[in-house]
Amino acid sequence: MTRPVVLIAEELSPATVEVLGSEIEVRNVDGTDRPALLAAVKDADALSTSASATSRSPRASTCC
Repeated sequence: MTRPVVLIAEELSPATVEVLGSEIEVRNVDGTDRPALLAAVKDADALSTSASATSRSPRASTCC
């Protein structure tokens, strides 16, 4: 069975990533690099960003 992919768009501590558990695959991307983020999110099941990252964009509340 394939594990769900969670894309982390900010730096998290190893302890925080560990809390996510081994049932998922964690991938990291620089959330400030828009082209890299858009390319990586296509293969992700979930996306984690910081509150400050989502508040920078007026379109943050709308889905792509």
